[in-house]
Amino acid sequence: MVLARILWLLGLARATEDKMQVRVRARRLAEQLSSHANAAGHVAVVGHGYMNIFTRKSLEASGWRCVGAQGHGYWSHSRFVKKRPDSTP
Repeated sequence: MVLARILWLLGLARATEDKMQVRVRARRLAEQLSSHANAAGHVAVVGHGYMNIFTRKSLEASGWRCVGAQGHGYWSHSRFVKKRPDSTP
């Protein structure tokens, strides 16, 4: 399994979604979460592994702050709030 993950990270896995495709999917997910966030500016992400990592990076890049994370294992979760313009990082 470790070898399979290393090959995937290097872009050498066949017949699977590659790392760039996962990043694009995570960016789209972050955009959808941002546009559908509730009025309080909160979103939750539930998933696993690299998808959570890439989604978190995309959300943070677009102005969200992680306020609670349960890790990056299978079906872990994270909670994000939208940063206010006057807040400190």
